[in-house]
Parts: sequence; structure tokens; C-alpha cells
Amino acid sequence: MGGLTVITTFRTVSKYFCIALIFGLVMLVSSAPAVTRQQYINDLISKADHYSRQEGKSLIAINYINQAVKLQSGNLDTRFNRAKIYARLKLFSEAIKDLSLVYRNAHGQKKYSKAIKYRAECYAWLGEYSRAINDYKTMLRDKRWRIGKIYYYYAELLWFVGNKNEALKVINLGKLNGDHWVAKMEVLENKIYSGKRVKLHQPFSN
Repeated sequence: MGGLTVITTFRTVSKYFCIALIFGLVMLVSSAPAVTRQQYINDLISKADHYSRQEGKSLIAINYINQAVKLQSGNLDTRFNRAKIYARLKLFSEAIKDLSLVYRNAHGQKKYSKAIKYRAECYAWLGEYSRAINDYKTMLRDKRWRIGKIYYYYAELLWFVGNKNEALKVINLGKLNGDHWVAKMEVLENKIYSGKRVKLHQPFSN
């Protein structure tokens, strides 16, 4: 009886070992395509980024990034990358669509917090100044965005559209931060007082 018990136990253990082994292999095989697929998507994004920096290759860049989005339409990283490439190619309306989607679905994720900043910049370059201003106002209602960079860019936009008094108010608020943007705001302030016009910075440039 003892030998029979040992054999039965061995068979049981072997059975569960085989099941565990098969399960492990299935998991390994099933996970492999996912990794390969992600690598393929990353390669598409990399190629899109590369060609978007070359003159006359914008259509190639767009084709690559659209393939990546088609394969991973719900992924915020992919959408964010496409917005960046669209903006580089000065397709600001298209960039805004992706940035709006990312902003709506980020749910406070820090890595996507700049989506609204970049959207404001794209709106400004399209001449949709009121929308750009609204985005800056939205940012400054959040304490995390009360930094010199945002005050500077907001003031820059306000002066660009000719709103001198508001631009100066924003600069004064920005100076209270005491960070390295204070010096830049003082330069902008002097331009405003002397009536010198400014150029808007390129979206995604900072």
C-alpha cells in the first residue's frame, strides 16, 4: 500500500507540474507578440519623429505616426507623440485634437500635464487667442502651474495681442516666484514699456 501511495502521489505531483509548465509556456508565448508589437509601435514613432525633422518628409512622418496610432489608438503616449509631430509640422489643428484627448483622459497623470500648455501654444499659433488665454487661465488656477515659465508665456501672449495692462499684471505675479524666469520677465517687461513687439515661441519648444 505504501508503494501505491507513493506512485499515486508522484503521479499527482507530475500532473500539476505539467499543468504549471504548460500554463507557463502559454503565458510566455502569449506575451511575446505583445512585446514585439510594442517594439514595432515604438519603431514607427521613432521613424515618424526622425522624418518629421527632415525637410520634405512630412508625409512620410505622418504615415508612420498614423500607423502607430491605428495600432494603439487608446494609448496616451502614442497620441501625445503624434501631437508633438503634428506641431513640428505646423499642423496645429490636428495637434490640438490629440492634445485635447490626452488632457481629458490623463486624470492627473504628471507625465501628460503639459498637454494643456502645448494646446495653448497651438491655439496661439492658429490665431485662436481667446482659447489660448483660457488655457493659460485654467493652468494658473492650479497651484502646480504657478511657475515662472507659465507666467512668462502667458504675459508674452497677452502682449502679443496688445493687452499691455494684463501682460504687466501677469509679469508682476510671475516675479513673486523668484525663479530664473524673473530675468526673462524683466526683459519682456522692458519690451512692453518700450512698445517693442514680440514673437510667439514655437509650440513644444520648451
